[in-house]
Amino acid sequence: GRPAATRLEALRRVRVLSSEGSHAEMPFVGEEERAFAAFAAKRMGTQRLSGDALVSGPGLALLLAFHSELELPPHKAAQQAAQHPPVLSCFARFYARLCRNYVLHTLALGGLYLTGGMALRVPVLTHPAFAEEFLACPAQRHLLEGLPIRHMTNPQAGLWGAALYGLLRSAP
Repeated sequence: GRPAATRLEALRRVRVLSSEGSHAEMPFVGEEERAFAAFAAKRMGTQRLSGDALVSGPGLALLLAFHSELELPPHKAAQQAAQHPPVLSCFARFYARLCRNYVLHTLALGGLYLTGGMALRVPVLTHPAFAEEFLACPAQRHLLEGLPIRHMTNPQAGLWGAALYGLLRSAP
């Protein structure tokens, strides 16, 4: 393999673009999504629904309750999502919308690396609604079409990435 110094230099060229964009308000599209937004806002006791609140275990449980009237805790909702196509489709669209908006806001044109959480528990990244929604930007579709999206399946990938970032920042 390459010498350690060469590998370290290659890693230094990787640029991590941090963001708290998932805490911004979630954009809803169409009547069904707006009906869900009203349902979720009432359940959560807020009019401001963030992407982070919805593309999460509790958000998935709300989608399941909205579409099927099943009231399950988040971990059980994650287990049941695949059995309810409208829930999985909507969750995949929301997830993709957040990913697309992140890429467009930060110009993360080197690729998107998704780690942990719901990406590991629910098959959203392979769902057709994910790709359809991710590319749903006519003005910038050309930027999004060739963008690599990688699913990091190691549950510790985010932690390892943060540790590597810290190491590279402190190395001479």
